[in-house]
Amino acid sequence: MYAELEGWGFTCDAYSMAKPLESGAQQGRAIGQTLASAHWFPEEVDYINACGLGTIDLDAAETSAIKHAFGNQAYRIPVSSLKGALGHAFAASGAFQVIGTALALEHQFIPPTLHLTMPDPLCDLDYVALTGRPARIRRALINSFGFGGKNIVLALSHVNALAPHDRLLRTSDWDAIHNQPIGAALARSLRTSLAQWK
Repeated sequence: MYAELEGWGFTCDAYSMAKPLESGAQQGRAIGQTLASAHWFPEEVDYINACGLGTIDLDAAETSAIKHAFGNQAYRIPVSSLKGALGHAFAASGAFQVIGTALALEHQFIPPTLHLTMPDPLCDLDYVALTGRPARIRRALINSFGFGGKNIVLALSHVNALAPHDRLLRTSDWDAIHNQPIGAALARSLRTSLAQWK
């Protein structure tokens, strides 16, 4: 096993078929949902595998989304995208990102964003460009933003990065999961399982 899927979040802003909402608010909301679903605090994220399409609009919006979700923590987190190496695989891009992030967790190595030689001044986070870097990666996010404003974020962790038992039972976290359409059934199922386990 290379990694564990600990959480997810998604929004759909339906702003445009091809252009993201410039503020990044909906992408940032998806990141926030994912952190709540995974029971992670912002300071626990060690790496972000960005959608990183390489367009002015999307890259600036994604940078804004990361800042919106993480505040000052955003500048601490290394960010890279596999699209510089693999190109845009459309529907398969998310699968490539999951594989790349799982391997980053396994090998404790952040893959670079290849061909990133002139970053946009609006994209001022810790973008890992041209050369990868060894790093301690316990928890990572995957941003996958698609046409029509579909914003999906996954939370993957190293197989040995277990959360303390008491953090799994916080009421506010259960409420956050319960309020997500796909997470409501999961939250009910987990509550039932935990009640039986106790």
